[in-house]
Amino acid sequence: MEWEIALAPLVALSFEVGHDSNPDAESRAFLMATQDLYEQWEKRTLAKGRVEGHNEGRVEGRNEGRAEGLMASLLSVHQDRFGVLPDRLRKSLAKKVTIDTIGPWLALFITARSAEEIAAAIRKGTPSR
Repeated sequence: MEWEIALAPLVALSFEVGHDSNPDAESRAFLMATQDLYEQWEKRTLAKGRVEGHNEGRVEGRNEGRAEGLMASLLSVHQDRFGVLPDRLRKSLAKKVTIDTIGPWLALFITARSAEEIAAAIRKGTPSR
C-alpha cells in the first residue's frame, strides 16, 4: 500500500529525470532503480485506460443502437401511415429523439391525422400538439 502512494511521485520524478539530456551519476542510478516501477505504472495505466475506453465505447454503442432503433420505429410507423418521411425532416427528428422523448414522439406518429401534423411538430422541435 505504501509503495502505491509513493509510486506516482516516483514515476513523475523518473519521467522528469529521464528527460534530462545530461544526467549525472546520481540521476542515472535513480533511473535504473525506478525503471521497474515506471514500467509497472505504465502497464497499469495503459490497462486501466483500455478498460475505461472499452466501457465507454460499449455505453456509446448501446446508446447509438437504441437511438437508431427508436428512429427506425418512428420511420416505420410514418411510412405505414403516410409514406416515407422526407430526408430533411428525418435528419431533424433524429436530433430530437432520445430514450426520454420517444414516448411522446411515438404517440404523435400513431395518432396524428396527417403527415403535415408530424412535420409541423418536427419543425417545432416537440411532439406536443
